[in-house]
Amino acid sequence: MPRTSHLTFYASRFILVLILFLAAYLRLNHLEWTEFKLDEAHLSQLAYDMGRHGQIPLTGIGSSVGVVNPPLAAWLLAVPYALSPSPIVATGFIAALNVLAVMACYGLARKVFNSNGTALITTLLFAVSPWAIIHARKIWAQDLLPPFVVLWAWFGYRAFAEGKRWSLIGHGLMLAAAIQLHYSAVYLIPVSAVWFIAFVKRVQWRVVIVTGLLIAAALAPFLIADGQRGWPSVTRLLTLTQQPVTVDGEALHFAWITTTGEEIHSLAGPQEYEHYRAEIVAADGLLTFEGALVLIGLVLALSDATRSVIKRAWSPRGAIGGWLAAWLIVPVAAQIGHRTPVYPHYFIILYPVQFLLIGWLWARLQKWPRVLTAVGLLAVMVVQVQHTLVLQAFLASRSTPGGAGIPIGYTAAIAREAVQAMTERGAAEIIVNTRGVDPAVDVYPAVYSFLLSEVPHRYVDAAGAARLYPKAATIQVDFLPDQPMPRPVADREPIGRVALRVGEQPADIYAVAPYASIGFEASTLPRARWANGVGVMQLAARDVRPGQPATLDLYVRVDDVPAPATYHWTNQLFDKQGRRWAQVDAGGYPAPYWRVGDIIEYQFKLDLPGELPTGAYVLRVGQYTWPEVATVPVIDAAGLPQSDAFELPVRVGP
Repeated sequence: MPRTSHLTFYASRFILVLILFLAAYLRLNHLEWTEFKLDEAHLSQLAYDMGRHGQIPLTGIGSSVGVVNPPLAAWLLAVPYALSPSPIVATGFIAALNVLAVMACYGLARKVFNSNGTALITTLLFAVSPWAIIHARKIWAQDLLPPFVVLWAWFGYRAFAEGKRWSLIGHGLMLAAAIQLHYSAVYLIPVSAVWFIAFVKRVQWRVVIVTGLLIAAALAPFLIADGQRGWPSVTRLLTLTQQPVTVDGEALHFAWITTTGEEIHSLAGPQEYEHYRAEIVAADGLLTFEGALVLIGLVLALSDATRSVIKRAWSPRGAIGGWLAAWLIVPVAAQIGHRTPVYPHYFIILYPVQFLLIGWLWARLQKWPRVLTAVGLLAVMVVQVQHTLVLQAFLASRSTPGGAGIPIGYTAAIAREAVQAMTERGAAEIIVNTRGVDPAVDVYPAVYSFLLSEVPHRYVDAAGAARLYPKAATIQVDFLPDQPMPRPVADREPIGRVALRVGEQPADIYAVAPYASIGFEASTLPRARWANGVGVMQLAARDVRPGQPATLDLYVRVDDVPAPATYHWTNQLFDKQGRRWAQVDAGGYPAPYWRVGDIIEYQFKLDLPGELPTGAYVLRVGQYTWPEVATVPVIDAAGLPQSDAFELPVRVGP
């Protein structure tokens, strides 16, 4: 090899290493700044249970279209969770795989263009692409797509453009893997079909049969699990095909912004994005320049493919041009008419074809146009890096309602400090006072359900009607970032406070003694007991006046934990003639969280009509199961039903 070739070889490898370092920094820096919400927590729990406890899931978490996802994402994430319980480590695992996708992009581009320079340009564009970076830094199944998509393309190029027939197997397996990671990869199927039809003379049918069997085997665990459950996902998918089609430009719009890096300010939310934009270099024209280069490259690729079609013989240039054009056009065209909403992450499957098309154009340019294009692209990439780094720091430091969620570093620190306090003080459990109580649907309970999965814990809805007084000592966390705690727990011993982002309320961590701040003796006998094990300790009505809301304070004790059910409360005001004047129903504290000895306080607001006469009334308080609406009877000491409600005489005053 001549000396110049040696220099070119080593120089290109050195530049590639620098590009990979840049890609790694942009994807791996400050992983504690990444958001961690409902889907991330649910997926993490599946992966954690597999990696730590050997519970292998056959289905993944639910999707936005009502279909359960396949389990491959959980299987992959079981690897980092087997090594560490930290979601930050799992986020780093996803980011590292995306760095490998950038490296694989170089290998793909080097094969396509047979040029180190063009391959490096393509790889650098992918490395600094803002949306590609955003979609590489979170525990989302779709964020695992890029390495599989690049390998799908690499094997596809070998199988179709180069005629390496057995590479079709790798192409099919990568397609099956991508679909199991996220259903948006279904739009790669028609791309593969276009390639197959165009290059059908270059494949062998025995290889096609083997590939089909392997794809079926890869999808079998999910299909078997769905069949055992009565085919809910398959049925739902078939139902979606019957919904009306919406035709709009959303697919074109999202393909454009994920290519250029436009609109990443949306992650700052509608209230804060202007503050973010004030910190970045305004460069909309430069970003448009990059998109224009992609379109020019696409036109050239289509032109090359068209000439081959006219001549009825694939030239190398025509084959590659058609291969690239199909990859970009088909997924976008397929989603112009859609039956479910379209989102930006549906276009992760395009990476890195946009940048390969810029490479397709770059390879055609002469000296001075190439120099001018290089200067423009360098400016684009500098701007994209600046936008990305500023956004990362912005989302980590400022409240972004309607945008990105609270970074995992904050919630992980809160959970870590609470667990440490629980261990040191010998507390029975951790109670998180937050918004919502159901980890299946409520964001904050879902987050802490995962972070506290190895210790006893419960939730109390800070804005709800219930307040919990446990029988044992507890460590409690007040976590309500967007507003002050409406009913702070009294008689508490402060342990720590974790500050969140600017504009968010800090999280307080404290110790609470058994039955702290209860104004009566907890061991007294209940005044009445329901069949589900709950007894009335106190019931009082305040501000019972016509035309205003009366406050009902109800204290109940859990003396027995019933079979799982959902219980609601009803509070009804009757006069002596049996006429009902007012009623308020509300959900009760979830029965799965009940512990024997718990005292639960409920505070209900009963709106009284203005025409309500003064005098003596009866307040009837009862329980019923939901959604059955089956009354829970009040029982006597022998357990026999006595009534359908507990009654308290009240007086409506002026």
